[in-house]
Amino acid sequence: MDHSNNDGDISARLDFIGLDAKSKDALRSIEPLIAEHLPEALSLFYKRLAVVPAVSKFFSGSDQMNRAQSSQLGHWQAIATGQFDARYVESSRRIGLRHAKIGLEPR
Repeated sequence: MDHSNNDGDISARLDFIGLDAKSKDALRSIEPLIAEHLPEALSLFYKRLAVVPAVSKFFSGSDQMNRAQSSQLGHWQAIATGQFDARYVESSRRIGLRHAKIGLEPR
């Protein structure tokens, strides 16, 4: 698959949502707070997912859920640091494809 246009795609998406250089700087300025609280927030979120049958059915077990939580941690850390680069785009694509494959709706 050719991903040579990812930089243009992400730039267009960031422009669309109004995430400019000033906004990225603002994100980076609060990154230490996000980094401090993100692991616990995701842990609580995934504990909640584990007990909701409509969502827990998408995971084959705790190992898969732990991998998903780890992927989400990396994803949100990239957002918090304003790293919207090719690695971020690829990670977002993988997450989106996985969600589509298992039928997880974006709600």
